[in-house]
Amino acid sequence: MGKIVFLLIIAVVIWVLFKGLGKKDSKASERRAQKPADDTNVAERMVKCHRCGVLMPESESMMLDGNMSCHDPAHCLHRA
Repeated sequence: MGKIVFLLIIAVVIWVLFKGLGKKDSKASERRAQKPADDTNVAERMVKCHRCGVLMPESESMMLDGNMSCHDPAHCLHRA
């Protein structure tokens, strides 16, 4: 009789431990789901160089004579 009670206590302890670990995993996954997206995943606006027609991110371009142009006009592939 004592062995059966001992085995039941061990089974309950193991069940409680596994149930507790499952809650921690589900809470962590909920936090990851609610976390805002990284800035690396944000798309940047693309602009077209008025001189050569190359599309580039806006951060790699510059304003030249009121139009967007390649950041380095010396290396612009303009098609005169």
